[in-house]
Amino acid sequence: MKQTISDTESTRLGYKINYHFIEQFEFILKQSSPQATIEIKVKAGSGCYVFENPAEFRKEIDHIVDAIQEFTLSGHLPSTSIYSNVVTISFDNTDPYSFRSSKISYEFDDEKTYRYLKDKLTSLLKEHCIFYTSIMAFPYYPFAVLFTCVIFPYLSFKKLIPSKYETPLTVFDTVFFIFALFRRRIFPKYEFDFGVNISQNSRAKSIRNFILGGIVFTIVINLVSNFLYDLF
Repeated sequence: MKQTISDTESTRLGYKINYHFIEQFEFILKQSSPQATIEIKVKAGSGCYVFENPAEFRKEIDHIVDAIQEFTLSGHLPSTSIYSNVVTISFDNTDPYSFRSSKISYEFDDEKTYRYLKDKLTSLLKEHCIFYTSIMAFPYYPFAVLFTCVIFPYLSFKKLIPSKYETPLTVFDTVFFIFALFRRRIFPKYEFDFGVNISQNSRAKSIRNFILGGIVFTIVINLVSNFLYDLF
């Protein structure tokens, strides 16, 4: 009897992919089989690149002038059957509204190895999960279009919005729509920490810190203002 295991999982979470992630991926596979090999595929701009091992990737990645859009990490283990023992993790940053643009797939003829790798790689992904990923999974852009083009005009036309709230809601609508348009640049779903992407990630982090600082500053000013108003 021959056993084959084929399993694919998708997730809406975002991850930070760096050299440490690749090293841990390779270490996990080598623990399962010292003969394991690693292959890395990258899509950047209009070019697709294949690296036969992590060492080649580390040596050549800085020569790519475009930002990485897709990143695929494949591990190949020895097999005694006609079926390949392969685990593949892929991350796709090209679809801004996809809930499930990362995928991990397993093709194995050994259940013990499959379960070991699935357990270890699931833990690895959790360790590299981006802290803001759950918040960013919300479909901001479709909701912003719906609110701007349908909900807000309807409420205004029916005069269901008190006059004192019209200006704040208009400001909110504008800011929310702008945020929805540019949120992927400020809060990227995947942070590929290689080559050109490093400077992009750094700029996005600076903007995030500025926004967070502005929010905290605004909250503090409002609290102090309310306190002084009640005091005097």
